[in-house]
Amino acid sequence: MKFRLVILDYPKEQLDRPVAQKILSDTVFAKQKNFLRTEPNYVVTDKHDMIGTHYLIYDTTEFLDPKLIFAIRTTFLSRAEKHRLDTPLLGLIPRMEESLQNSFNSFRKRHTELVDCNAWFVDVNYSKKNSGLNLSDLGYFMVCMNVLRSGCDNIVGCTNETYNASRWLEKLGDSEKGLIFEHPVIKTPHMMLMVENFNLQHFYQVYQTYKELLDDTYEIFPESGRPAQSLTAFVNELFARHLKGPATSDAA
Repeated sequence: MKFRLVILDYPKEQLDRPVAQKILSDTVFAKQKNFLRTEPNYVVTDKHDMIGTHYLIYDTTEFLDPKLIFAIRTTFLSRAEKHRLDTPLLGLIPRMEESLQNSFNSFRKRHTELVDCNAWFVDVNYSKKNSGLNLSDLGYFMVCMNVLRSGCDNIVGCTNETYNASRWLEKLGDSEKGLIFEHPVIKTPHMMLMVENFNLQHFYQVYQTYKELLDDTYEIFPESGRPAQSLTAFVNELFARHLKGPATSDAA
């Protein structure tokens, strides 16, 4: 199998780019098909698809027919406010118990920007046993490293605990545990997660394991919002500054 990682930022600002159109379409259709298995009446498309950042993994074995196998999305609060929107988690906070609202408000006071991370999709046929990849490690690597590259330091969201989904975030950084509520739409137990103090040692190990794949990440940003550094250049500088030097493939 062959794979390719993709980051698509702010599709609203790239409406005339065919590659942005294609990837956004792939994302919407794949996530909707995914929900047919568990919540057939739930509609996944929302306004954040246009203003968010999408982190994607494709199976490119069939060169002319790449298949989307993983997707997740972030929405920066400042960008949502620019478009007069709440982030997905902010829309849920008023419907939670007071203790959870207090936890969220305390976290929010510590951060000048919040980065909402949600809209998870994974093709169940691409388990690590079948694909050789830990898709969640790769996805959250892209998410958290792009968040840091953007000058931010957190992600917030909620996980479906019917599937114990919070386990995929345990190694990302510090987070308060046990913030359980019933999702008002899906009607299943969810856990609110607010992650800070990212675990750079974990991400370093992910990079060592998947360096060749991560170094080939295809980034699609608006011209006006293109990062000063590629993700690869940023993470090597980050690890050199905070850990034991530039990442190499020696430990892969």
